[in-house]
Amino acid sequence: MTSTTLDHQPITGEVDPHTGELFRGSAYDLPIPKKDGHKADTIRVAFGGGVDLELMDEQALAFFASLNILTDITLTVTATINGNTWKAGRNADDEENVVNTISLKVHSLELPEAT
Repeated sequence: MTSTTLDHQPITGEVDPHTGELFRGSAYDLPIPKKDGHKADTIRVAFGGGVDLELMDEQALAFFASLNILTDITLTVTATINGNTWKAGRNADDEENVVNTISLKVHSLELPEAT
């Protein structure tokens, strides 16, 4: 048992036998994906695919006409997971950089209500 003080209040706890420190970081480990023993530094979701809209559907035409360049919109899409890739390399500071990407192929779109 180790004891220390912080602002005159005693703090007691068990020393981590692996690190020799009072704080156990392993208690906060998250289930970050690993590949060949390397944790992902970045997890990414990539979208691809497209949805053809009906030319004879007034709601679809109105939606399409409302789409303006550089405007953010919120859409509800349905997609299929079609890939899980890993890439490893070094960043500009020569540090290991591991990226895990899940690829989705969009195949349907829920048209938003007209505003």
